This record gives sequence, C-alpha cells and structure tokens, in this order.
Amino acid sequence: MKKPVLYEPGKPINRFQMLGNILRRHLSEVMLVSLYCFLFSLPLLGWVIFSINVDFLRQDNAYAILIVDGVGALLLGVLGLSFAGGMLFFKKLIFGEGASLKEDFAQGIRRNGGLFFLIFLVVGALYLLLHLGLGITAGMEIDGAWKSVLAGVEYAVFFLLCFVHLFMLSEATMFEGGYFSLLASSFRLCFASLLKGLPIYLMVMLPLLLFEFLPFPYFNLAGVLVGAFFHFGFSLACLTLFCNHVYDRSVFKTQYPELYRKGLAKEVGEGEKPL
Repeated sequence: MKKPVLYEPGKPINRFQMLGNILRRHLSEVMLVSLYCFLFSLPLLGWVIFSINVDFLRQDNAYAILIVDGVGALLLGVLGLSFAGGMLFFKKLIFGEGASLKEDFAQGIRRNGGLFFLIFLVVGALYLLLHLGLGITAGMEIDGAWKSVLAGVEYAVFFLLCFVHLFMLSEATMFEGGYFSLLASSFRLCFASLLKGLPIYLMVMLPLLLFEFLPFPYFNLAGVLVGAFFHFGFSLACLTLFCNHVYDRSVFKTQYPELYRKGLAKEVGEGEKPL
C-alpha cells in the first residue's frame, strides 16, 4: 500500500483548491475581468440588438446571414482582445508571478491581441458557415429525420472546432507560435482531454448557447448582462486551470519541468498523486 503524498504547507495541492483560493482571495479581480470583457462585448451586443430589430436582417436567407454573422464575426474578434488580457492575468495569478490586473490585462492585449482577434474571427466565421449549412439542410427535399441528423452533425462539428479554439487561447498565452502551429497542437491536446474539458468549454460558450437555442433574445441579453459581473472572469479562470492540468499531464513534466505544477504545493513525499 502506497503512502499518501506529503506537500509543502501554505499552497493548494490541486487545481480545485486553487480555484477556491482564487474565489476567496481574488473575487474582485474575477469580477473586474468579467466587467472588462463585457465592455469589449458591447459592440457585438449592440449589433445583435440592431439586427433583431431590422426586418431585412431577420430574414432567413443567405444574404441576411452573411451580413449579420459576417459583421458579428468581426465584432467577436473585438471581444477576443479582452480574452487575451484576461487569460494572461489568470496565467500569472495561477503561476504566482506577481499578477496585476490592469498591467497584465493591457500587456496581454499588446502581446497576444492580434492572435486572439484572429482566433475569435475564425470562430465567428465557423458560426456563419454553420448557419449557411443549416439553411441549405432545411431546404433539402429529404425526410425530416435526416434533416435533423444532418443538422446535429453540423452542430457537433461546429462545437468541436470551437472547443479546439478555446484550448488554443491557453496555448497562445503560454507558448510562442503562429495560428496554424498552435492549432495543430491544440487539436491533439483538446481531443485527448475532451470529456474532462467538455463542461468547461460549454460554460465558456454559455452566452452563445443561450442565443442559439433559446428563442427569447431580450431574455438572453438580460442573462448576459447579469453574467457580465462574474461569468467571463470565472470561465477564463477555469479554462486556464484546466489547460494547465492538461499541460502537466502531457508536456510540462518532461519538456518544461520548471512549469510542472507551478503555483501548486511541491511534493515532499511519495505515494498517490492528486487528480
């Protein structure tokens, strides 16, 4: 029987404990990150409100989809700038690197803003293609059951690609590299840990899920307003913690030993390791 692992005192031994520490000691920063992200989302929210009140843009045709989702993709890229700042702040906070919200948020935008804009722009383009594909499927002269199956496949592919790009946000914050090099490694790491990461990916995408599947646009906007004070920051903290957990199990221990379990208590004994 293995002996339990002993850890140095004063630090969390796993990332669940670290999340608890963040909420207890840095709740105001979590809420401020949410507020900053919400401010960057205002152009997109304004466009959504405008588009649902203009008759032409509410039409279910390719021209309306191209305009609404095309402009929405660009404005989603603006929201991505705030994620660049928030992810760098939480990375430094988790690693114990002297995080400072204002400085790190601005530094993250300067350092990774272009790449995050591109990642969110690609997600917006995927959303546009999804709606075009759903329109084509709806117009097919096939049995309704097959239409449902095809629509389900289209949604599944869209969400899987979104999950990969969410994981890519952490890679862009942690490592150097361009879009395609980070995309390749994100595919591998994301799919290797997909079941564990699924709840976190869906939590990050909650605003999109509300708009896509609940036919109450103004109710959804009210939900986004309420969530703006907590959801964005909490989601980014959870995403950063989860991705670091994946890195610990895949690359940190062998390739970057100085980053392995960084921010967590060091092991001083042998036995079972925490999850």
